[in-house]
Amino acid sequence: MAGNMGNMGNMGNMGNMGNMGNMGNMGNMVLVGGAAPPARIGLPIHIEEARDLSDDGKRLVVPDSSQPVELSTRPGNLAPQWTAKEWSSEWRAWQAMDEFSQTDWRKTIALDLSGWEAEDARLNAVLDEMFAAAQDERPDAYGEILAQNGTYAAIASYFGQLLGPVGGASTAALLEVAGLVGLLAAQHFKANPRQGVAPRPRPSQQRPALAPVVPVPGHPSFPSGHATQATLMALLLLEAMPVDNAKRWRPLLLTLAWRIARNRLVAGLHYPADNDAGVELAVQVTAKLKTLPEGSVFNEMLLAARRELAGEAK
Repeated sequence: MAGNMGNMGNMGNMGNMGNMGNMGNMGNMVLVGGAAPPARIGLPIHIEEARDLSDDGKRLVVPDSSQPVELSTRPGNLAPQWTAKEWSSEWRAWQAMDEFSQTDWRKTIALDLSGWEAEDARLNAVLDEMFAAAQDERPDAYGEILAQNGTYAAIASYFGQLLGPVGGASTAALLEVAGLVGLLAAQHFKANPRQGVAPRPRPSQQRPALAPVVPVPGHPSFPSGHATQATLMALLLLEAMPVDNAKRWRPLLLTLAWRIARNRLVAGLHYPADNDAGVELAVQVTAKLKTLPEGSVFNEMLLAARRELAGEAK
């Protein structure tokens, strides 16, 4: 399957897929939380004379013993209850992120800064290499750079397109978790790469001639958020897949993650070491997520995606 990666050049058209994580709610067409549709203005339509089928089965008529019915009242003891299925995937993912945030990840996760230090030791040469990459690759990568520049949903859409019919609502929800948790972890280390180490400036601050083709984000360069989120998406998908399927999908998913990260370098936004640190961070975040207890929101979402990717649920 890895031989099919040549077709990934068409993936620049994926950016319009939008926030696919909200697809999970499309099946919940019933009213939830007791909400009611708007009534006709000024008319009490919630109370009507009861109807039943006519004797010939052709019309709805008022029976002789008809009593008014209140359409906003459920029969019997059917008080609404909020259940897991009523949560949108976006807000369910926020719960999983909250679980992650309450672990000791800030104390136990650390990033290797040796790549950053090595680049700083030969900074002009690194910037020359990045300038050459921008000249050589940016014209072809331009569409993807623009499409992937939005929120994590823009990144997730590429994985959704790659998976095609293999995934579904639960798989999309898992990508939401990766997007949010990856954002949290990356932003923490952008501000605190290591005790006593200042945040890393963007490459275009060192060499404005790189001329990034999208607005430079208002946060530091190290680690790359896109590399973190894309790699975390790939790793969580692999965690959710049956073992044999994961072996086949691994080169595709991880190469897509690399390509998304590479586009940020070509755009002039990141150094190579920023992307490497994003990969390293995603690996450590995945390991930390796997320590969450059975019954946690994250594990419930992972199991739902696992059932879906195994073909047990759609």
